[in-house]
Amino acid sequence: MVSTDIKLGNALEQAQPGDEIWVQGFEEIRKNSVDYRQVYLAPKGGWTLKAGVKLYGGFKGNETSLEQRATLGKAYNFACRSILSGDISMNDTIDHVNLISSSNALRADNAEHVLTMNLDNSGSNNVNDAVSVLDGFTIVGGHASVNGGGVLVTGHREFSCAYRIERCFFFNNYAVQNGGAIYVDAYAGKLTANESYINQCVVYNNEAGLIAEVANKGGGIYIAGKGTVVNTSIFNNENGGVRISPDASVLNSTIARNTVAGVDLTDNSGTNDNAKVVNTVVWGNTTLFSEFTPGFRNSSYHEVEGEGPNRVDNFGNVYVSDKNNDRSQASPFFASPSLKTSFDRDFNWLYNAYPLWNWQALEGSAFIDKGQDDAYASATYGGYDLGGSARTGGQRDGYRCIRVSGCAGRPYLACSAGWK
Repeated sequence: MVSTDIKLGNALEQAQPGDEIWVQGFEEIRKNSVDYRQVYLAPKGGWTLKAGVKLYGGFKGNETSLEQRATLGKAYNFACRSILSGDISMNDTIDHVNLISSSNALRADNAEHVLTMNLDNSGSNNVNDAVSVLDGFTIVGGHASVNGGGVLVTGHREFSCAYRIERCFFFNNYAVQNGGAIYVDAYAGKLTANESYINQCVVYNNEAGLIAEVANKGGGIYIAGKGTVVNTSIFNNENGGVRISPDASVLNSTIARNTVAGVDLTDNSGTNDNAKVVNTVVWGNTTLFSEFTPGFRNSSYHEVEGEGPNRVDNFGNVYVSDKNNDRSQASPFFASPSLKTSFDRDFNWLYNAYPLWNWQALEGSAFIDKGQDDAYASATYGGYDLGGSARTGGQRDGYRCIRVSGCAGRPYLACSAGWK
């Protein structure tokens, strides 16, 4: 096992398939003054994570295993935030008209992508056997001229490993075309038997498309390739929550309060007989879908067809009121849902680490125990939902660990051999 002490950019350049990079987080982002923020600022083109490399955040600095990372109760709520930011000048503000779009002049110098996951492993010795992992980060401030402001996942037509994005919080990322927070290209995830997925993440306050455009551009997530969005909450995004290809799916997730639409397929092949959205709540969006239905099964939404206030259709989809606490009919009874179907202009991440909205279904909710149990593979996605504790990992013997120091010599990353 090798431990090296270098900076983040150098660590990413030197890492090889199988390596793990552990990134230190901070309990307090503002230090001494509002202008001094303990974040990792991306270069203009963003960082690149090589195929088969695993990048983990959320460490205080004394951990010896991934499972020791402390959370504030939810899987993505790390007590020590490892923030990867595309706001190079640290001057971003929310324009109340233009939000975070290309018309917001303060974002002109932001990073094109915060991070690119390059899945092309044709140059390595473990072609198609490696898995690229991004786990435990806050991703903010990406501003893509095309796709994928927060994270861009790129595959290869012949050599492409699997990707996994887990326990991350995405906000204030923008793309001119598709995938404000995350864009997965058409080749990603297709040439390997390993599962690709976005798991236990929150995707909130992101935007894609032009300010006057009314289309599901995947303001939150756009998957043109293959992968599953699972145990994830996507809410308050502009120009669509999620858009997926026929090779992708959404499972056990919440899609809420997004403008234009909750979730669309990229073509017109979707049907409930071959549903791509399963065990998922789609609520409070401008529309269920705007162009092409992805097909729904054992999900819950207001547009379920049929008669009566407690109806369930032939595919197990459960009707739910468009009001949270409507006791005259089946209702969500979310603990504390966001109040508007729009970008949340009031969220200030320097003072509130995470959004205060809570999508937990309380007692009496119409969709408790209504899902299809065998649709969820706990062996693949873990035994806990977004509100649960971290899943237990297995042995990780034989890999190389990289320890990194950031600006002013502060220790930013370390390996499981210990923080030395």
